[in-house]
Amino acid sequence: MGGGPGRPGPVLARPPGHLETKELSAEKCRGLDRHLAAALAHQNPQRALRTVDRLVLAADPDLAEQKARQAARARDVRVFGIIDGHTDVWGRLDPGDGVALDEALARIAAALPESDGDHGQRRAKALGWLARNANGETVPDHLPLGSDNGIGDGRRFRRGRSAELVVHLTGTAGADGGVELSPVARVDGYGPVLTDQLGTVLAGCQVKVHPILDTADVVPVDSYQVPERMRRIQEARNPSCVFPFSGISSRYCDLDHTIPFDHQAPAGAGQTSLANTAPLSRKAHRAKTHAGWRLDQPEPGLYQWTSPAGFQYTVTPHGTIAHPTPAREQQAAA
Repeated sequence: MGGGPGRPGPVLARPPGHLETKELSAEKCRGLDRHLAAALAHQNPQRALRTVDRLVLAADPDLAEQKARQAARARDVRVFGIIDGHTDVWGRLDPGDGVALDEALARIAAALPESDGDHGQRRAKALGWLARNANGETVPDHLPLGSDNGIGDGRRFRRGRSAELVVHLTGTAGADGGVELSPVARVDGYGPVLTDQLGTVLAGCQVKVHPILDTADVVPVDSYQVPERMRRIQEARNPSCVFPFSGISSRYCDLDHTIPFDHQAPAGAGQTSLANTAPLSRKAHRAKTHAGWRLDQPEPGLYQWTSPAGFQYTVTPHGTIAHPTPAREQQAAA
């Protein structure tokens, strides 16, 4: 879902930060503020807003479930009249249906020619093809709408879903040896959801459960390509691009070698490891390679950046810490 490294993720139907805190008690708001203060200090606004959504759900899961039931009664899809030769569409969907629709639009839009417009315009065209397909009209063979349904009427439907939906679950060990799941899960590209509602989101999907990722269980390799297990651990350890204050999900980043890969190194050098790779967006990679930014990794998962002007930043899984430059330190001491 949403493309591979270096490509944009899924289109969000609603902007992050839409959940309100006004219905929370003063005590729960104070607890949320304490957690949010760190996010605002060390993360860019987009990533901090995603943190708000998760914290609001976790602060009062019962209230969140009540609001979800109320929103379910307001589900609707409306197609408005023709204005300026176009129609507007508004909808509130079941979360699983919304994710499925987004995946379908992304898949069909990718198969449309660039002459059909930019990404958004092709998604709009894709919605039209979905509707025409359901109405029995013949659709172009190159569109990924599946094979003929066998009835012979030209309608084509795909069985099963080919996109990947990544869900992050966390939990704590219980006294009885079991695991108590967090009340909130995170769906990559879409945001937080109550864990009890995951069944609705994942309806119709083939679910593959990955075990707990252990950084000590991944050994360095000699190949330039990063093994899939190492990539998954990198994404879990550093959920965002490690450039200062970046909010780009590491799932859509390339894994860059902190110390450049030496193709002439002898076997056993183990240059590709968790201690020598970093999730970087294409723009951040160009800044490191061509724009004078220097990157060091003093310990696995901790990244030290120095800008061309001498500013220093430490990037951790939780955000960015900006340090004063040596000139400013001397000035402050004076």
